[in-house]
Amino acid sequence: MKFSNRVLIAGLMAGLLSSVCFTPLLEAESPKRLPTILKPSFDPDAKKVEFFEATKAGSLEAWLIPENEAGGFVFIENKSDVPLTVQMPAAFVGVQNLKQFGNGNGNGNNNNNFGGPNQNTQNQGANGGNQSVGGGTAQNGNNNNGFQPNGNNNGNNRQPNNFFGPGAPFFSIPPQRRVKLEFNSVCLNHGLKTPTRMNRYHLVSIDDYTNDEQLKELLTWVATGKVPQKTAQAATWHLTDDMSYPQLAAKKEHHLGGAVSQFFHRSDIRQAKQLVEFVDQQIAQRKKEAKNSPQVASGEYSFEK
Repeated sequence: MKFSNRVLIAGLMAGLLSSVCFTPLLEAESPKRLPTILKPSFDPDAKKVEFFEATKAGSLEAWLIPENEAGGFVFIENKSDVPLTVQMPAAFVGVQNLKQFGNGNGNGNNNNNFGGPNQNTQNQGANGGNQSVGGGTAQNGNNNNGFQPNGNNNGNNRQPNNFFGPGAPFFSIPPQRRVKLEFNSVCLNHGLKTPTRMNRYHLVSIDDYTNDEQLKELLTWVATGKVPQKTAQAATWHLTDDMSYPQLAAKKEHHLGGAVSQFFHRSDIRQAKQLVEFVDQQIAQRKKEAKNSPQVASGEYSFEK
């Protein structure tokens, strides 16, 4: 018995010493992840890629963590071995990652398919789903004041972020590095739960989500972060869920403790009407300009600041 105890103790000591000796070696061999880049810069020599094309090719991996309905953070990781300059779209949609995600209407009003079979975003509530979010990253900023609540919105302001054109967000990511960008957003499915930081979303092209030109235009302005959030939210639900302005004005917000308040202020509804009118003016202005200007060839990107 004493011999067995001595053998057991000797074995334990040997195992302890080996773990102490080899653990530093293992740690030294394990590559450390470099810190996430919070303010990405522009590398003129980096390979230029369009965001969704690069994610489909596997060069980029991206996901969205919402803070709430007003925004969150987009993480984009360069999975390649070369630096990449990423051309972002002016706006895009975040859809919650669910075990089953569906073939169906992006916002309940159009017939665009993405995801898996037999479920659409409007049905996510039955499976514990949260609202999809739409907006974008206002990287590089935009000096155009754009929509002005109670201002002179006569349709002569230029589009803030033309798709894949001057003003659209772009930045460079070193190989095997990750960037974190602020995301400005509104919710797209009235009646479903509000997004929280407990959710993880994947990113969907706005053209795959909807055919609604008004919604596309609206979300490009949401992306700038310069439109009051409640104004943008009222205008969005008016477009995505066919909610009338009186219905939006009557919407209640329930607080902890039982208190109830109006979800939208009267000024939010008034400005939402102005915003939708402004969006229509912008669409008309862009179509007018398109007739008088040459088309940009497919696959050509602008990286001018």
